[in-house]
Amino acid sequence: MSEVICSEPVVVLMLPPEAKLLNAFLLSLGKNAHTLKAYAPYGHFVLYDWYVKDFLKWSISVGRKNPKTPYKCKIPLGIALLLCRELQAPIDIRLQIVLNGLHKALINRGFIEI
Repeated sequence: MSEVICSEPVVVLMLPPEAKLLNAFLLSLGKNAHTLKAYAPYGHFVLYDWYVKDFLKWSISVGRKNPKTPYKCKIPLGIALLLCRELQAPIDIRLQIVLNGLHKALINRGFIEI
């Protein structure tokens, strides 16, 4: 029997406005992926599936709370790595700050080299 390795999700603190930015970004990736179909990067489909299944529910619940309080968002390791790959694309500076926090967490865990 092979050994199963379960990776812990990456926990990022996000303010509700930051969650809305990431929400809009993931939605635009999904729309773009469904428009391009076979020509879209596969990672965009994976990110959009995670957005629909998990992040959308979390971002809606956080959006109703105090906008000045940060909330914990658990991001699966594979999704976090895909999101960090999107740092090369031109994105909003506030969203880039959120993704840089995610990038730093992945560096600290040893999943990304400096």
